[in-house]
Amino acid sequence: MAESTDFVDAFLKDIKEKLTPIAKLELDALLNLKRAHIGSTKSTDNSGVVPEEAGTFRFWDFSYYSNLTKVWTHSFDVKKFSEYFSLERSLEGMMSTFSRLFGLQFCKITADPFSKFGPEHVMTWHPDEIVLSIWEDAINSGDFLGYFMIYIGVSWMFLNCAVDPAIPDSPLYSNHAGYYNLRPGFISLSGERQYPASALFMNLPKPLSNMLGLLKHNDARSLFHEPGHAIHNQTTRTRYAIFHGTTARDFGGIPSIKLEN
Repeated sequence: MAESTDFVDAFLKDIKEKLTPIAKLELDALLNLKRAHIGSTKSTDNSGVVPEEAGTFRFWDFSYYSNLTKVWTHSFDVKKFSEYFSLERSLEGMMSTFSRLFGLQFCKITADPFSKFGPEHVMTWHPDEIVLSIWEDAINSGDFLGYFMIYIGVSWMFLNCAVDPAIPDSPLYSNHAGYYNLRPGFISLSGERQYPASALFMNLPKPLSNMLGLLKHNDARSLFHEPGHAIHNQTTRTRYAIFHGTTARDFGGIPSIKLEN
């Protein structure tokens, strides 16, 4: 943690001095792309002069021309990328990668064993929810670590009666992803280990009867980023609940950022 406000000010000033020249180069490249794009669409007056707008880079231009850079500069084809990342295979790949990296086993809880669970076990709120139990592999201890729930679909927090569901770009289908720690792990007063439960909500295209659910690049990245928070929490072993998982806020995103890369 930072020792003083002077330390923080000096740290931020140092970052600004180092990153400003780099940011200016990237901004100039995007501005040149905007000029080229406006010129290619023949948005000129009768004299052939590109309008003043081409020389101004606005805040709302950033996302558009950043995406255009992928197409024009890097020849990145979103549709071609998606063909290699179906939802089912990507979920399998995510769990396989985490298994190899951390020595974990993911076991899907199906309808049969779930129906035999008692009130002390994890419960679900939707039939499409995926429930996994996480274990350390046999090479380690083979111990049970906790529950991990995944829900792929339209998140309840984006439901809005005023939004037309027929419009795919409406907030109803917002590309939101979020991780939530439902229950921390800790040692109870009786000395028993209480196991954590984590939930992942992601608005991703689910497969239909005649169509695969294909992920965009940002979707695939989120599929590795958000579960990183869950793995961080599931593998935490603390005596007190208050110390479970991410307690240092400035470190909270580091495991997930590493995993998405």
